[in-house]
Amino acid sequence: MFYPTLDVTAVEPLDLLAVAAHPGDAEWFCGGVLASAAAQGKRAGILDLSTGDMSARGIPQQRVAEAEQAATVLGLAWRGNLGLPDGRLENNILARMTGGDASQLAA
Repeated sequence: MFYPTLDVTAVEPLDLLAVAAHPGDAEWFCGGVLASAAAQGKRAGILDLSTGDMSARGIPQQRVAEAEQAATVLGLAWRGNLGLPDGRLENNILARMTGGDASQLAA
């Protein structure tokens, strides 16, 4: 399995952060809002919770690479992936502690 690591210690605060289950979800649901905010000079970003490894649409590494390309097109200041197991997201202490302190991202 491909699970990226996430270090948010050097990330500058963001004005807007979209959190989505899989790479590509935020683009579908709020890509226009994110691009508009970035065009207005706001620091916008996306945090994907999983790599979407259970999807039939490409391998996880490909989806993460495509997500990075989409971040560039949208003008995002940051994009990250927690690498949690796809299809098994749970609201528990282990999931909340995974990948560092993402609460640092919001200004």
